[in-house]
Amino acid sequence: MEICSNLSFTSPATHLRRENLRLRTCVAELRAEVASLRTELATCRQDLACRDLQVADLKKQLTEAERQSHGAKLPFGRKRPKKKPKRPGRKAGHKPAWRPPPEHVDRILDAPFPPECPGCGAEIHGMEDLVEVLIHHQYQTEVPRVKPTVTQINVPCGRCCRCGRRVQGRHPEQTSDALGAAASQLGPLALGLAAEMKVRLGISFGKIVDFFHVVFGVQVSRGGLALSLPRLALAHGEDVRGILDLVRQAPSVNSDATSWWIGSKRATLAVFATESVSLYVIGQHFTHEVVEVVLGPEFAGVLGSDCGSVYDPIDAWKQKCLGHIIKDLAELSHQKIGEHLAFPLEALVVLRTAIALKGRRADLSPHGYAVACGRVEARVDRLLELHRPDADNERLANRMRKHRDALTVFLYNELVEPTDNLAERELRPAIIARKLSAGNRSERGAQAYAVLASVQRSMRRCGMDWLAAVVDRLRAWRPQGAAIWTPGPAP
Repeated sequence: MEICSNLSFTSPATHLRRENLRLRTCVAELRAEVASLRTELATCRQDLACRDLQVADLKKQLTEAERQSHGAKLPFGRKRPKKKPKRPGRKAGHKPAWRPPPEHVDRILDAPFPPECPGCGAEIHGMEDLVEVLIHHQYQTEVPRVKPTVTQINVPCGRCCRCGRRVQGRHPEQTSDALGAAASQLGPLALGLAAEMKVRLGISFGKIVDFFHVVFGVQVSRGGLALSLPRLALAHGEDVRGILDLVRQAPSVNSDATSWWIGSKRATLAVFATESVSLYVIGQHFTHEVVEVVLGPEFAGVLGSDCGSVYDPIDAWKQKCLGHIIKDLAELSHQKIGEHLAFPLEALVVLRTAIALKGRRADLSPHGYAVACGRVEARVDRLLELHRPDADNERLANRMRKHRDALTVFLYNELVEPTDNLAERELRPAIIARKLSAGNRSERGAQAYAVLASVQRSMRRCGMDWLAAVVDRLRAWRPQGAAIWTPGPAP
């Protein structure tokens, strides 16, 4: 009996209660695990949906690339059509426009009536057979056939009786001292027109030759035109140096670059545009040294550009192009969903608010504008202080953090624009010329193109007659073995 009393005895009811408690605990743990797995499954499904959208977008891009590789590509095709495109024609409220009557009339013609009525076939002999006769006027401005003017200049040559040196005469209308086999030359207006067609319009030398033959009846060669452009660029040396001085003294300069070709080698064409002039530079490499040489060590203005690393070492105030950043944010907003969509949308609102604030500056008091600028600055700082788990969002945020001081400079300087549109507009003629001619064949031709493009575009923007300037420069210029201008250090 003593041995039996020491043995523990568990009743069936107690055992069942313990087993029930253990099972309840297991069920609770399983339910918690199921809830965790459901949450993880929802997250995976959301990520999978995002990946599906990205895959679909990549497939669409791949299909578009394959289609364009097999056919012609539209040079200005849009990736996405606008939801609400503008109507063609003039804008609402714009005054109607038409070609006005000319100020003078060189000849007058009388239009005869038809011999019979187009309605009933009755004969018409004159005005007496009609009623309610009114005379209306129509004007026709015609381009006359151009007959080239050929000028023979008698150039006396001799030797000095004292020193024996050769002396050659020169008429004020001469543009060159060449004689002999090179005595037959094109005049300054013809050279200026050829340069206008080649540099500004991007027409090939072969088509320029055809144009001169058809329109003027003048025989020229592609090689002769190609050799004339460097000579014209040498004559404009002082003009392009003046443009360089205006760029270095400007309160705001916008710069951008595009690819170029010199022969079979890749090169770069860069533009430095101010409010009134544009300077083009062509070279094998576009580095920060090129920017420093063009702007000079005493540049005190604001440099507007994209976020390229070329401009990072420049010791000057900078304004980064918000248009590029807004474009990247807009593309990112089309790719992200869920919580990853918050950053691009909020950044778009902040940057667009800053640009709109600059447009309302004249309507606000100085204090109100300063307060509004402070609020924009605070929103930008709050936007960039957090790190995002999404790699694409963080990459774009890092770019904005890197250039944080150059995002809102335009708010405090009336002459600074928030975008780099000025430089991009000034690049378009060169880009069109590159698509047609693929650049230049030689280094000398590239430098001549840069000089002529700079002078042409700057004079055009200032409202000056470039062809008249060509005549003056060629008649006053004397070749002395000088090289075509290239940007050098500021004096």
